Amino acid sequence: GADQSEVDPVSMTVPLLHMIMLVHRAARRYIIGQISSTERMAPAILRWLHADPAQGENLALAALYVAVNFLASRKFYSVAGPVALWVGGCSPAMAVVVMCYCFNIVIGCMLKSALLTNAAKGQVHTRYGTGRMHSWPSVAAVNATALPFFVLRMRYGSQYVWEMDQWMGCVAGYLVGIAWLVVVSIARIRAGDSPADVQGGVVVGAIIPRLMISFADPLKEWLAAGELFTQPTLVLGAFALVCLSIFPMPLKSNGEVFRDALACYHRTAVMLSFLLAFTFGSLRANALSLAAPAPVTLYHALLRVVAGLVLSLGTMVVVSKVVKKSLQYFLRRASLPATNDPLNEEKQKGISRAMHRGCMEVVIMSRAAAFGLSVSCLGPAVFAAAGI
Repeated sequence: GADQSEVDPVSMTVPLLHMIMLVHRAARRYIIGQISSTERMAPAILRWLHADPAQGENLALAALYVAVNFLASRKFYSVAGPVALWVGGCSPAMAVVVMCYCFNIVIGCMLKSALLTNAAKGQVHTRYGTGRMHSWPSVAAVNATALPFFVLRMRYGSQYVWEMDQWMGCVAGYLVGIAWLVVVSIARIRAGDSPADVQGGVVVGAIIPRLMISFADPLKEWLAAGELFTQPTLVLGAFALVCLSIFPMPLKSNGEVFRDALACYHRTAVMLSFLLAFTFGSLRANALSLAAPAPVTLYHALLRVVAGLVLSLGTMVVVSKVVKKSLQYFLRRASLPATNDPLNEEKQKGISRAMHRGCMEVVIMSRAAAFGLSVSCLGPAVFAAAGI
């Protein structure tokens, strides 16, 4: 008879999924090849730029690259974004820029997880490295490309420079954006990203604003109208649901999901929670006419920043504690009865650990949602009530 392994299927696929897997393999093979060929260039590039720590540390350059890596990090954006929004008056245009940042993180994390390439990790030995996930694309490079040029495109439009009344400001803005992109790229290579990772981040970051700019004006009009139950709301909710449902998660040979893929999924879920709450808060703020003009004095700007940060941190703590206590009560009520069977006991422990991990994810997502709501609505409400 025929060999049983030739008769019994190991798994099953469908034409669309099979085509996606073929494209995925080809793309991943190409990117790994690019990483392998460009990672050998990284030390030479850094030496040419006098940015290689192995050459002997130049404290001024080291401090510069540490600062640049911090300014290009998610931690900095998570503080600088709300501060700029509060000081700038919480306008719909600034809210659209925050939404663009959220899309950058979501798309970047999805690509990182799908193409999961850690070939460049550790190629540059430096204690100044930031971030633990060196993979394609570099999200720092995505943000360094997408955000400045998206803002410039919103500000100056698509007309030619010689047709502008303020052409000098436009040229200066684009030169600063290019300089920032170059410095961030060097800093990320120094921190451990391969040139291919950075190149991929630049390409992805160039595509996102080109796509987003078509929706910038409709998004501003939608946020300014302050109407929640509309088609854009459903589209945004569907976008978040689809991203969480079809998030690419590579598996090991034993069926486990790679840890870096889980980290990317976690970041995506947190960012989408923030995005949905932030958008809802922006709609409510505009519906209640809470968007105030930018403060005319440094004193008012400082008051807004301090009040906004205190309010945001307090709201996050309260919401996370309430959600955590509620989930702990649910877990106690839903706990499985004890059993004397060792196999069932081990299985119950595994289920319990999975439930606790899921509950912790819900707590973190609720904290992000509370932060988004505080930034976009609660903060402006306090500013309006206090007259600042």
